[in-house]
Amino acid sequence: MGTWLGVNESGLVVAVTNRRDGELRWEDQTRSRGLLVIALLGLDDPEQAARLAEHALSQGGFGGSNFLIASPESALVVEAPGARRITIRAIEPGVHAITNLDLDDENDARISLVRENLDPAHFVTSAQSLCRHEKIIIAGAERGTVSSSLALVGSEILLYHVLGNPNQDVYRLYRLGR
Repeated sequence: MGTWLGVNESGLVVAVTNRRDGELRWEDQTRSRGLLVIALLGLDDPEQAARLAEHALSQGGFGGSNFLIASPESALVVEAPGARRITIRAIEPGVHAITNLDLDDENDARISLVRENLDPAHFVTSAQSLCRHEKIIIAGAERGTVSSSLALVGSEILLYHVLGNPNQDVYRLYRLGR
């Protein structure tokens, strides 16, 4: 229950990713990151949401995760491999990427691919193309890419989403009023 990507009426966007360096084994993860996203979406201010995430994550029981929290005014990332290793970082305007380690991790080939190839002037088509790249898509019987989403927050909220592997379907546009 919960969600791993959400946008509220004030334009606050919250997204969560797993971290591969998480400290808890699967069976010890007793709290839902998806429900934490729902709680964070009850706030309008990214800094308040980041502090709430930090507090909840520090209580333990969550798998390693990153929480991207953004509004039209500011953006932050909460990087939480474990309850005792949580950092909050402000995100400056520009091209950034996050996967299953730190924001803008220079050692991640996927992040390098995004930073080198994303064209802000043609963001949607450029990002959709990158999300279909073989370095981005995870394919496999046990786990893999199950969806892809792009959220643009401005005077209106645009959500481009494909359910399933992006190479096998098209992104659909959802317009959300503010």
